[in-house]
Amino acid sequence: MWRGTLAPLLGVGAAVSIQFGINEKTKQFAKKLTGLSQLNISHLFGCGVVAGMATSLVSIPVEHTRIRMQIQGSGTSSTFGCVQKIVSAHGIKGLYKGSVPTVWRDSVAFGIYFSMYEWITRQLFRSNQVESGLNMSQVLFSGGIAGITLWLATFPIDMIKTKIQADSMQKPIFKGMYDCFAKTYQAGGLKSFYKGLSPCLLRAVPANGATFLAYETASELLNSRGSIFEKFSIL
Repeated sequence: MWRGTLAPLLGVGAAVSIQFGINEKTKQFAKKLTGLSQLNISHLFGCGVVAGMATSLVSIPVEHTRIRMQIQGSGTSSTFGCVQKIVSAHGIKGLYKGSVPTVWRDSVAFGIYFSMYEWITRQLFRSNQVESGLNMSQVLFSGGIAGITLWLATFPIDMIKTKIQADSMQKPIFKGMYDCFAKTYQAGGLKSFYKGLSPCLLRAVPANGATFLAYETASELLNSRGSIFEKFSIL
């Protein structure tokens, strides 16, 4: 039940750091470029897209390795052995199998993710338009809804990505993303693109609520600490 856990455990920290770090840096750049003190939702979506593209550099090999371990075992009992086997047979390129659908998924997903979170907080909790001051329940709610929206919009792309990464590397069934889409539709229609959605949505609420809570809490603590250091000339 826990086979393939090591890959996401090692990669999730890097992936989430990239998501939030690149998103914030891109927002800062967009504010300077537009001259706006507060970006609109379309700007935020674009910043999220950039963050998603950057994240895919880590998420592609991590998820490919996890899937190989979970579905096929890859003839090895360890995550590092799985990586070594893929690289030995197919080079570094082999680790990046499924790159196209993963980049599509991450770009759209995080564009929706960050813009939806901000839209919810502005509509429900930030009537004064100040980008701070959310309590724990507000952050958990907004993050949970953002996570649900992300998966509702991108689950079919994720399913295509998973099928391609689980496909044989020697004799693949699918020639590419569009071929996989066509064969999946022919086999089961539209409903086949949403198999496994329910547990994914159940996971999305606590996982993404907690992610945003950790981010907001860490940001507030670091900003407060920075202000204290500056005030007392510690740094």
